[in-house]
Amino acid sequence: MNLWTSEEISKILIQLDVMRLPFSKYALTISDGKLKLLGRGGSADVYEAQTRTSKKCKYAMKVIGFRNQNIDSDFFNESVQVQKDIGDFQENVVKIYAHAEIWITLDENDSIIDAVKEKPDTESNRVMKLQFVLMERISSVISRTKAGNIKIIPEQLASGDEQELLKLAYDIGTALKRAHDRNVLHRDVKLENVFYSEKNKRYKLGDFGIAKKTVDGFAGTIAFTKGYAAPEVRTSDERYDNTADIYSFGMMLYVLANGIKFPDSKTYNVNSGMQYEPGYIVPFPENNISEDLYYVIARACMYDADQRYQSMDDMILDIEKIMYDDNLGYKKEHKKTYLVVGTLLLGLGIISWKLTIAQEMHIQFTIWKYIFWCCCFGKGIFKLLKKDTGLLSSAVLLVGIYLFVSDGFSWGKLLLLLWMIGSDGMSSGYLGGSVLISSIVSALQKFGGISLNSTGDYSWIAITFLSVSIVLLYQYMLLAIQDRITARLYYKNDFFWILPCLAYTSLIWQGMVHPSQLEHFYLRFFGKHVFDFMNSFDKTMVGIYGLGFCIFWIIREKILILQQKRMIQRIKMKNEEYYE
Repeated sequence: MNLWTSEEISKILIQLDVMRLPFSKYALTISDGKLKLLGRGGSADVYEAQTRTSKKCKYAMKVIGFRNQNIDSDFFNESVQVQKDIGDFQENVVKIYAHAEIWITLDENDSIIDAVKEKPDTESNRVMKLQFVLMERISSVISRTKAGNIKIIPEQLASGDEQELLKLAYDIGTALKRAHDRNVLHRDVKLENVFYSEKNKRYKLGDFGIAKKTVDGFAGTIAFTKGYAAPEVRTSDERYDNTADIYSFGMMLYVLANGIKFPDSKTYNVNSGMQYEPGYIVPFPENNISEDLYYVIARACMYDADQRYQSMDDMILDIEKIMYDDNLGYKKEHKKTYLVVGTLLLGLGIISWKLTIAQEMHIQFTIWKYIFWCCCFGKGIFKLLKKDTGLLSSAVLLVGIYLFVSDGFSWGKLLLLLWMIGSDGMSSGYLGGSVLISSIVSALQKFGGISLNSTGDYSWIAITFLSVSIVLLYQYMLLAIQDRITARLYYKNDFFWILPCLAYTSLIWQGMVHPSQLEHFYLRFFGKHVFDFMNSFDKTMVGIYGLGFCIFWIIREKILILQQKRMIQRIKMKNEEYYE
């Protein structure tokens, strides 16, 4: 039962399809009594599939089991679920829609006697386990023609275009980053597992068949592909971490940049004698790529795992520097500065707001409301620490429902609750923290710990702190998003800073105009509340200090970027002198 012909496989799969297995909603595409084979790998065949109610939506169905290479059931379910979970939140991972295991019993003519989704109690040589994965239909970037020649898609990638190679590196790199953030090692990064969507012009990582979800970030060898495997993976008694995936990823980029050949090899076959020599450094590839890209690839492919990139964050950052400019690269590398300074200014803004604009407001909650806001704040902390926020979201929901029951329903409360539950954690954390800070200041005011005995109007300080903190935190949010369009739009040539600078300049101008001259404008477009608010603080002071901060921040970054460029240049010159 181990040597199956294509005709025998088709016969069994068609019988299952008639039985509405393995999926009741999806069917294999059958034309003239034959299945449409999309591809064949070492352990699986992939066929075209469609919904049973429509032929318009096409899918790919992977079938494992006809080559006596079944995956353990628990490991199969885990690896498929890992890819499904990551694909649900990451557009650069091939999406999985369903998976199943079927145990079939065959007679002497290979006709199905029985097919069940639970393993039979009795074993028989006529019982066979088949595993199915239904996923989006998408083309592999590498394939072989009938003549045995290697074909690469799209054409720009096949021609060795560096920008297209960088695009692939960015797309697949962000997919690997998402996997590593969830403590998942892919363990089989190679060209055969990279796919390209012509419709979306996007590269996607697929086949998490031997992926491993880890507890401590380390895994042991189960299988590997020659040439792509890191040196430590080839040693069966050695454990490895995410740097092994980084090696495979770097080697894949090298192969593409080297005319689909492994280093020191004339073909798409590894030269193990050279590539796995201790201390080996990949030579400059055949394609005319930039030195910066070569340094990125070479560092990812270092023989010693400690000399490679230690995280996909670091590697993606260097890729972005090549794709865009050093300006964006610096901002990405130091994005935590935006977070820290923005958070500090937000806290100071909330305190000054309570002491100036809301002096008379007394803030005091019930114990359950404090629990609600603490859960919201905790969700933000968990998000920053890259921990699962699901438990805290559940707590927010349960406490929110209790407050609905005890305090009464209102649409405003419902919208707030939905926002706190649905947010990624940052917004709920900042709102929860702001409410808690306001409550603490209010308590100190009540007991005489803090007071503001001054006739001066300092409300502009609160407005300045709050507005600048919003600018910085919004920048951090955009920098944390792995999105090329956002990066190009907001950060190239400091386009983003133009907007707050114009806003603060506008406030300076408004501060020089008599309020009555602007009353008609605000009343017409914003209403009386906005007009009253704009008259409640010194717009000139907000504009001057806000604009001054923006200019200071821009100059500061320019100086630090220049220093970083000079440092990198000195390092490159020393390396060149050393190799000469």
